Amino acid sequence: MHIFSSHNPDLQELHVTWADLPDPALLACTKNLRGLLNLSLVGCSSLSSQGISSVLATSTSLAHLNLKGVPFLDDSAFSQSISKLLELKSISVAENEITDETLWIISRSVAPNLTHFDPSWCDDVTDEGLSAVAKATTHLEILTLRFDINPVSTTTARTFITNNRGLRHLTITCCDGFTDDTVGVVASHLPSLEYLDLSWNIYITDLGITTLLHSGVNIKNIVASGLKQITSEPFVKLINDWQVWKQYQTHIRRVLDLQFRLLDEESDAEVDRESKQMEEEELCLLANVYRSTVYAPSLRSVNLEYCDLVDEHHLENIVGICHGSIAFKDYYSQVVKPVLLPLLPLHRE
Repeated sequence: MHIFSSHNPDLQELHVTWADLPDPALLACTKNLRGLLNLSLVGCSSLSSQGISSVLATSTSLAHLNLKGVPFLDDSAFSQSISKLLELKSISVAENEITDETLWIISRSVAPNLTHFDPSWCDDVTDEGLSAVAKATTHLEILTLRFDINPVSTTTARTFITNNRGLRHLTITCCDGFTDDTVGVVASHLPSLEYLDLSWNIYITDLGITTLLHSGVNIKNIVASGLKQITSEPFVKLINDWQVWKQYQTHIRRVLDLQFRLLDEESDAEVDRESKQMEEEELCLLANVYRSTVYAPSLRSVNLEYCDLVDEHHLENIVGICHGSIAFKDYYSQVVKPVLLPLLPLHRE
């Protein structure tokens, strides 16, 4: 790495995923890269707090720092160096051993410039530290808050949302304070939101999802795994007129019944007259069933793993009507296949 960096001193991005990467090798490499802007060390589990502190002290031009999965980093890795990274816009300290001390330093130094913040799985941080960062940030575009037991309070979640109206990618999971009311705040304050992960926020109901889909004209991807209270009702509204679709299903049952009568060799005249009438009715019904152009018009995928109350037959129909413009994952994380009911030929040869 030292030889590589010495021959490429103008390198601006360095991504390493080597679990055995030692501190001296990383430090020797980064000392040669005075213009380094993007440093990603995901999964480099052998690095120490002292080593990272030394690297940050010599890499003051960093704009993006990803230390996800470097498990033994504590507050000492950042206490002397993070405030010197004046150009820092993106930081992930997911799965580190930091506490609120590091969050307070971030809030007092680099937070106002951050566009991406991820402290996920840091078990020793509390709502107090996260609240300090929430109050200091105003330009976040990506926010990820994943925890086994989420320390984020309703107030802190709302502060992140209302202070950062440019959020495009939001993940908040396992948060008891994330209710339908908070989803309503998301819907009304984040017009640019494209990706939302609400997994395992067990107090969210159909009301919250419906509010989100009514207002989220730009949202493309929703992850709703483990939402135990939601049904398929919010997604049925993706169809412009569900009642007409139900009429079409009734019509299809009549078509199938007629086909059985064909097998029983009823009179040609009676069957032909009835089949012609049914085909005209079918064309009329299908012409009036299509995907809504105003309700979640940009939505492309929804993950509904472990959602007990969702009717998968409804999802199959929705995917069929939408002709591939939306994809669902069901309870078992399987892609829902469309139910396509094309015009059925009824005339006998």
